[in-house]
Amino acid sequence: MEPGFGRTYTIALQRRGACTTKGRKNRRLGWVAVVCFNRVNNYFYFTLEPGPHYFCSQESDTQSLLSLVVEAGKTYYLQQKMAMSAELQLLDEEEGKQGLAKCKLSVFEEKK
Repeated sequence: MEPGFGRTYTIALQRRGACTTKGRKNRRLGWVAVVCFNRVNNYFYFTLEPGPHYFCSQESDTQSLLSLVVEAGKTYYLQQKMAMSAELQLLDEEEGKQGLAKCKLSVFEEKK
């Protein structure tokens, strides 16, 4: 991790389906919109500047929102759950590392 930044891992361990995680804020205020699609037993991560960040997990018509104040040098683990609705929760370090060990890094491939 780069000095002066924090990192978040978003883990999806559910047995079926997929979730979308979004972050959105006015660009004029310095925020960037991000949309990621996570599949079962996959994860993605972001290196983030310290300060407040907002996460949204969506499944069909339901959303789960989570706000997090990121500190430099810290790692955060978020878990996406999906059943009848979306759920996004912050895990402690031990749970996060265990979940991460069960997953693969999500990769992006451009389709031609």
